[in-house]
Amino acid sequence: FARAQPLWFRGMRDASIDDVTRAIELNPTDRVYLDRSEGYVRKGDCDRAIADAERCLAINPDEAFCYEMRAWCYWETGRRDEAVAVLRELDQRGELWVSNTGKARRQKIWINHYRKTGEFEKALEEANRAVELVPRRVSVLEQRTQVHRLLGGEDAIQEDCDRMIAMKTDLPDELNLRAS
Repeated sequence: FARAQPLWFRGMRDASIDDVTRAIELNPTDRVYLDRSEGYVRKGDCDRAIADAERCLAINPDEAFCYEMRAWCYWETGRRDEAVAVLRELDQRGELWVSNTGKARRQKIWINHYRKTGEFEKALEEANRAVELVPRRVSVLEQRTQVHRLLGGEDAIQEDCDRMIAMKTDLPDELNLRAS
């Protein structure tokens, strides 16, 4: 299983999926099913990806990423209504979003959905909520910056980029490379 990701990045997609399949045969955890599901969807084999996402949920019905994977698979196969239904199902499982980080993850899923549907204003609303939840999380600011780019908000992009730079330089002087 440890070889799967390096194989994937070397372009050896089938070998990577075979490696994960061997890991499933040895220890069928939700994580390995989720990883293989992602491999399948990236290869364009969404039927297998959906089946593995379902297996992941059968093992761990609280794994939010399995819901997200199902939604992604449905989206990629043009089954938009089913993708939205999965996202709404995930929203119903509010206990998965206990921490602010979890809630921000939920916002990220909806941001991606709204970006894909061209509903950029709704995506921005979700991105703003995510930033409110975890204001010092660079990945959340990056996501909002992508939405601003779609809306043509150059000033907002610059503001978020400046904020990210400031966050990355918020280190003690001995660790801050920019302090010299």
